[in-house]
Amino acid sequence: IPTALLKKGVNIFTEPISTICNQCIDEGIFPEVLKKSIVIPIHKSGDKRVVSNYRPISLLSVIAKILEKIINRRLKHFLEANNLISQNQFGFREKKSTDNALTELTSYVVENLDRGQKTLGIFLDLAKAFDTVSIPILIRKLEYIGIRGPPLRLITDYLSNRQQGVKIEGYVSQQEGCQ
Repeated sequence: IPTALLKKGVNIFTEPISTICNQCIDEGIFPEVLKKSIVIPIHKSGDKRVVSNYRPISLLSVIAKILEKIINRRLKHFLEANNLISQNQFGFREKKSTDNALTELTSYVVENLDRGQKTLGIFLDLAKAFDTVSIPILIRKLEYIGIRGPPLRLITDYLSNRQQGVKIEGYVSQQEGCQ
């Protein structure tokens, strides 16, 4: 369903979309039709013939994005409510920023200097971290921290049997499975 149509018919579509999302959450199923995306490669810089000089942007259906946001919000709430995220995690968290991280780090270094202690820092930037996550290990870890039943099935289903096509200069490739 095109976004413009959903916006114009918001009063018509709200209840059916809510019903679909609630049923997916209750049953732990992410519909196959919502697992399809179109990837558009966006050139970053450098030689246009080099694949690594492109950033993939995945276009998903509006309903898939709505369901993803609901899952994300519920998962974040669970993790926060159960203190499962380190207080030293500043990325991808509400009311946390690089400024907060820098303030914490500076404070820690100054405290150690005042006590005559040395401070060692190791800073990592994991390239393509999302692409390298082992889905089976992630699912086991989610189960270990207490996510079970329909929520775990929903996340597992969401991460499996996804398909994507690539759009270049108006041409869209055939949908293929991706891991």
